[in-house]
This record gives sequence, structure tokens and C-alpha cells, in this order.
Amino acid sequence: ESSGKSFDDFFAGVGSIIIGKRTYELEESKGWGSAHAVPKFVLTKDTKKPDSARDDTVFTDEPLEVILEKAKTAAKGKDVWVEGGASVAQQYINAFLIDELDLYLVPVLLGNGVKLFDNLDKKVRLSLLETNKHSGGLVELRYRVS
Repeated sequence: ESSGKSFDDFFAGVGSIIIGKRTYELEESKGWGSAHAVPKFVLTKDTKKPDSARDDTVFTDEPLEVILEKAKTAAKGKDVWVEGGASVAQQYINAFLIDELDLYLVPVLLGNGVKLFDNLDKKVRLSLLETNKHSGGLVELRYRVS
């Protein structure tokens, strides 16, 4: 029961990933780190690359714009996915370095946790591009950042 593209379809368009260190470490600890075999740019103050990291993974504390340009080059014409966590997404949104947001609504009320849009500096206008309903009640909302 899906009226839109699958996550596999989404990921087929991704050429590189910008990710925070905690999210990177979570994915690695769960065995998900190699699920997306594209170059990754891990935002961290500790830029020492672990021995277990893939060759195409960069640990960096460079400015956001520099990391984005490197990620675009590595993506070779595909999209750069600013995967998160929330702090990474907030930094890129605040710097107006995001052109689209893909939000997935999961039918679970958590009650607490890290808020994705908690630390935005300004109002960010969005234009709805697409909605997709997926199995299990999952809803995707895709927006252009104005």
C-alpha cells in the first residue's frame, strides 16, 4: 500500500551523506553503517577517523559550506542527503543550505526526545511538493525550502 516512491527509490538518488557523529555511531553499532555505500561526511570535533570506518568516510569539523561542497563533488551529480541527527539538520537549515525537506510521519506518539526543529533561528517557509502514503500508516511529506 504505497502511493509514492519507496525508501529504495529515494536512496537511489543519493550520492553522498552528511551525518552527525552520534547518528553515525548509532548506525555503526546497529550494523547499519554499510547499508548506504556512498561517501559519508561525519560532522564532529573529533576528526580522528576510526580504523573501522570505510575509506570513503570523512570525519570533519570544517565549515558547513565547505563540507556541503565536498559532499556535492563526491555525490557526482546525485543528491546530498543531510541525514541528521537533529543538530546537523538544524545547522544546515539555519544556514539556508537545505533546498528540500523529506519528512516522514510515523504513527507513534513518543512524548519526548530530540525535537527536529527546536533550534531554528528564523521562520523557514516551505512549499509542499509531494505527499506519499506508505504501508503501516507512514506518510512522507516532501517540501521545497523557500
